[in-house]
Amino acid sequence: MQVRKLIAGTACALMLLAAMAQTAALAQSPPSPPLAVDKIMFHFCTLRIRDGYLPFAVQVDSALMRFANSGYLDAGLMVQKIYSKDDACFAKTAKGCFGEKGAVYCDLDAIATALNAIAWLAASGTMQDGVSATGEKIPIFRVQLGIEDALKLAYAELDGPGSEEAKRARAAAFEKIMKPDGRENPSEEAIRQVVELGFTHAYLLRLDQTPGEPLDKANLEGLPQKLEPRVALAYVVYEAAVNYLFAYILGHEFSHAYRSCVFRQPSLLETSGRFVQIRAMQIDDKLLHPIGLTGEESQAELCALRGVEQMDDGMVAFKQARGNAKTYLALLTLSRRMAIDGASIILTLAFGHRPEEKMLDGKPMPDGTPTVGYIMESEPGNFYPALRVALLAELLLRLDHSGTGAVRLCDSTAQRFVLGLNFARALRSQRASSGSHAVDQRGFPEMFWSIVPAGVVKGWQINRWDDKTSFRCTAAPSPPR
Repeated sequence: MQVRKLIAGTACALMLLAAMAQTAALAQSPPSPPLAVDKIMFHFCTLRIRDGYLPFAVQVDSALMRFANSGYLDAGLMVQKIYSKDDACFAKTAKGCFGEKGAVYCDLDAIATALNAIAWLAASGTMQDGVSATGEKIPIFRVQLGIEDALKLAYAELDGPGSEEAKRARAAAFEKIMKPDGRENPSEEAIRQVVELGFTHAYLLRLDQTPGEPLDKANLEGLPQKLEPRVALAYVVYEAAVNYLFAYILGHEFSHAYRSCVFRQPSLLETSGRFVQIRAMQIDDKLLHPIGLTGEESQAELCALRGVEQMDDGMVAFKQARGNAKTYLALLTLSRRMAIDGASIILTLAFGHRPEEKMLDGKPMPDGTPTVGYIMESEPGNFYPALRVALLAELLLRLDHSGTGAVRLCDSTAQRFVLGLNFARALRSQRASSGSHAVDQRGFPEMFWSIVPAGVVKGWQINRWDDKTSFRCTAAPSPPR
């Protein structure tokens, strides 16, 4: 059956294509520098996996190896994995990942939870009518499950999808889909969609637990036949989003660990000068409080962006070589959007905590004053988290050619971006109030209009915000007036 072969061998093919893309890039650019280190110790910090269950932990491991195969292994670098429950390991990660010479530390529990949330988003984005293995029309604007609900579901499932907490979280999330805007009685279509959503996510988890054998008969046992194409497409979306996410997060940290960048081909943000423009916001004194930027951090961010673009080159080439290429390329648009959401929660949330502690209480005040609960500060020498999110969004937007405007910061991702910039602006405003400078907020729309909703641009212009409308992506972006 064609759909059973839809994603068989995807991981191996992506590894091969990534290696081919790396070879082509090396042929057109200077040779890689000598190895500063010949082995990276990759530390997985985890408390959960010792109990024998952590949803999507297997995918963290396989995604790491897909990333390593995109260039580092070809350069002669060895990657050795270590699992640790020591407090010192967790202290390094700050609920994300951290790289230093010869070593990378990642909070496996937190990263796996982020991947679980992406799986829920992928299931939601491909459960609608019009998405099929042969269809021409792919609705990619309307993902009904928000990132907040996806994170709640992922956290609730840490003790297993059958736990009482997981059941309560699913009931609450599905209620929002079935009864939008407080509607009293759900439609039959809405009920069907939430049933399919639950089925699809359950099978994404099953596929995660049996890597290398996607969509085999054992994995699909008990799945209604009409849902097989949906599960296949959801897995394509999910895996591509994870590839983008790991290329970005680990591309940065491996640069620190490797003491160099294995990706030699400049990204679109380098060749266009856009990286320099956004970096200038970090170090000059025009819009944000300047905190400086070390050369190593700048190089690590450039390396991350190069890794993302190389990963994209490999995946696009793979999709174009298949039948139904138009469908697969459209699904990459959805994956790019979800990768931005995933990177945002890693970079701007202390997301090892329960999400309601960090996500739902912090909202912009009407005057733009930032609120607590977000990782907005940055150590001197490091990028502001909001600017890192902007760089990834800018690159994925430029790599996307769908013309839909879907690759943007939307909903709570846009909200956290605004909060991050407002925080850096507020630091500067404290000095401005003493008469040393004047704050001009109009620079934000000019810099970022292409990656945010129109409501955010308007909010910057009039300094007023509406939680229900300011952050929604309802139309393609347009330059500010």
